[in-house]
Amino acid sequence: MVNRNLTRWKEVKTNARDGSVILLDRARILDKIYQGNLLLNIVRMPDKKPLSFESALEILECKLAECFSAGNIGHKPGQYNWYLEHFIEYISDLGYHIELTGDEIESVVAHEVRA
Repeated sequence: MVNRNLTRWKEVKTNARDGSVILLDRARILDKIYQGNLLLNIVRMPDKKPLSFESALEILECKLAECFSAGNIGHKPGQYNWYLEHFIEYISDLGYHIELTGDEIESVVAHEVRA
């Protein structure tokens, strides 16, 4: 028997606009948008000023809240869905690269396969 493992993004604690602490599942959503290649895209970011994954998600959340409040939903640059679809590009354009510590993902056994 061989174990097949998958990596899964953990939820990230962040502050909501009212100051309360919430858990975000944004990383899993981004990974789906990046077709399972979010980790690969983060590793391939050009070296710039380091930024934690949690901080990058907080920057994204602020921008998404701003777009949502303005009713700016769409796929064009500067719109809500654009920031989701171009998360890596957006953070890089701000002058950062995301540094991972390994705490952001967890290994999960998918199933056992006979060799």
